Amino acid sequence: MTRHLLLSLFLVSVATPAFAHHKVAGKAHPVDVMVRITEPVMAGGHQLAPGVYELVVNDEKPMTPEGTPSETQRTVDFLVNGKVVATEIAEMFPLNETGVVGTSGTSGGRARVERLKEGDFVRIVASDANARYFIHLPTGASAGK
Repeated sequence: MTRHLLLSLFLVSVATPAFAHHKVAGKAHPVDVMVRITEPVMAGGHQLAPGVYELVVNDEKPMTPEGTPSETQRTVDFLVNGKVVATEIAEMFPLNETGVVGTSGTSGGRARVERLKEGDFVRIVASDANARYFIHLPTGASAGK
């Protein structure tokens, strides 16, 4: 009996890291947090209604116009009930970078949603142990400008 229990615990401890933070197959996720968006915004060409979304920052680097991976950006998925509803780009600022302006942030594992001046954008700031990620989403207020 003890042998079976030990074997089961071993298998769970080995399998758990393999499944952790893999909301989207084949992508690593340094940040996975819940955010509450209080007004309609655009993300990746899709309108997101007000509500609670799972925000997953991926290690995936979008391509620059030159065709090389961006070292300062990451892709971000917005999920509802485990399903990706939009993908956007986040600007990445290493935590050890000094002199960055307008980078109100959070401690690791949390995110802050802020409505920017004049209401044209909502900024989401999420962070992990190494960096802060900034996502700027246009609101309905910016559509008429």
